[in-house]
Amino acid sequence: MLAVSDIRLSFRGVRALDGVSLTIGAGETLGIIGPNGSGKSTLFNVISGIYRPDSGSVAFQGRTITGADPRAIVAAGLARTYQNKRLFGSLTVLENVLVPAMRTQPGSFLSDIAGSRSGRDAGEAKAREALAFVGLDDLADTEAASLAYGQQNRLELARALACDPALLLLDEPAAGLSPSERSDMRGLIERIRDRGVAIALVEHDMRVVMQLSSRLVVLDHGVVIAGGTPAEVTENPEVVAAYFGTPIDD
Repeated sequence: MLAVSDIRLSFRGVRALDGVSLTIGAGETLGIIGPNGSGKSTLFNVISGIYRPDSGSVAFQGRTITGADPRAIVAAGLARTYQNKRLFGSLTVLENVLVPAMRTQPGSFLSDIAGSRSGRDAGEAKAREALAFVGLDDLADTEAASLAYGQQNRLELARALACDPALLLLDEPAAGLSPSERSDMRGLIERIRDRGVAIALVEHDMRVVMQLSSRLVVLDHGVVIAGGTPAEVTENPEVVAAYFGTPIDD
């Protein structure tokens, strides 16, 4: 479904990604892990079209999307969440999800809002379905800025689901959540996976990553240093050194 090939990207001479390659199969959940600053969110920004790489390519469902407009990438079936929430705080919960839901309807987004009742009805039905899925349907008329942090995480997820993704990039969906909220978020991601949606998961909570991912890729300083099953990766000496440092010889 997704093929990332030899991606390189530098910022003012600092190499953020250095020859990163990975694949994600249809319906697969791939965990992407690594220490802070290893390039995980930068990689998501390249895949989703926010950054154009210096070299390399990204192909989604057989089509090259390297450096494509992010809106076109979403329309092709690839959606994402953000580590730093991008909610419209002054809009209601429903209106936040209605924005991406309306974009999936036929015709012009603006004309649907202005005149086509059928387009708006279809978009609202999709938005309410996404809110019900994440458990926020009873807060549809609440201003987004007033939501608790865990509820904002769910709203961010609902907005991505309203885009009808075939592949979903999740950037630290469990960050800042309580243990019970992390458990609930893990359950939501499992239900998304059970729908057949492929998932790329960046997450620092190793318990969440290990339970959800069939395969892991490990980044360190913009380089892929390991890949394989969770068991294989956790036993890799390079991964241990990247997270905990190289042991000092006696």
